[in-house]
Amino acid sequence: MFKRKTYDEEFKKILVNLILNGQPLKEVSREYGVSSFNLVLGRKKYSNINTQSDEVVTLDDFKSFKKN
Repeated sequence: MFKRKTYDEEFKKILVNLILNGQPLKEVSREYGVSSFNLVLGRKKYSNINTQSDEVVTLDDFKSFKKN
């Protein structure tokens, strides 16, 4: 049976920062053995969102604000 790879949060954030700082997504995918799909999901999750009040929040923070 296939065993899924799991990555810790810090590793995911490092990879997302590489992409956000200009390293091509495909290159990061090949170099670290992480699928492009997972990198896109990580980029969505860990990228910052600027609000109208100039706050910077993550997608998870934004979703929790929306629920309240």
